[in-house]
Amino acid sequence: MRDDDLEHLSANYWITTVLCGLFLGIFLFMLQQHQSGLALYCIAALSLICAFFSLRLSRQLQHLKKERRNIRHHCMKTFRRLKCNI
Repeated sequence: MRDDDLEHLSANYWITTVLCGLFLGIFLFMLQQHQSGLALYCIAALSLICAFFSLRLSRQLQHLKKERRNIRHHCMKTFRRLKCNI
């Protein structure tokens, strides 16, 4: 994976996290104002959808970082072996 992929994945994660917080805040504000109806349910659904995708992106980001650490570790081991054999 390229560095751009990691940056894009990270940016998408933060965008969905902020959107989730925004929709959750609007939902709680509407509940506090004792509003009901379709708009309340739509905001709740948007909040849940954003939370779901934020969690999925978080897992993908953790997996990508772990994969990159393993590749880096493997490359360092190979480099040390080559250096010792010279």
